[in-house]
Amino acid sequence: NTSYLTTPAPLWTGGPLSVSLWFRMSPPSSASPMLIWQNDDSLVIKFSRGGRSATIRAHAGITVATPMVRSLVWHHVLVTHDGSMSNFYIDGDLLATWEATPGPITATGTFIGADPTNFLMGEMDSLYFFSSVIPGDSFPDLVTGFPAGA
Repeated sequence: NTSYLTTPAPLWTGGPLSVSLWFRMSPPSSASPMLIWQNDDSLVIKFSRGGRSATIRAHAGITVATPMVRSLVWHHVLVTHDGSMSNFYIDGDLLATWEATPGPITATGTFIGADPTNFLMGEMDSLYFFSSVIPGDSFPDLVTGFPAGA
């Protein structure tokens, strides 16, 4: 599958941010599932092939080991950034917190479901960007956005 969306301008230009989305991967393939990629690498959410680690960036970022992200099962991702600290949650569990030093936002666009060479092999639903920090304990409230038929 090579379907993805692009935006003509960056979706994020610094400051507080929360990204909430549901996704499920197709059975393991040779591609790394790319959920979001801003073309200056200031905003990235990407899972390794097989779903055993994730690269997350809100400015400077990290790669974290994740619980097995099983194929064909819907998972919820929440990434928050308050201007200096970032948090990464999957299925309501806080997996990582890191200090992120803000840098310049130079992106001219954002890819959703791809980067120039990797595509999301699966589905994505209920993608939201907030210009505030969504508390991690709000996961039960975000579940009401669970994809239909899942």
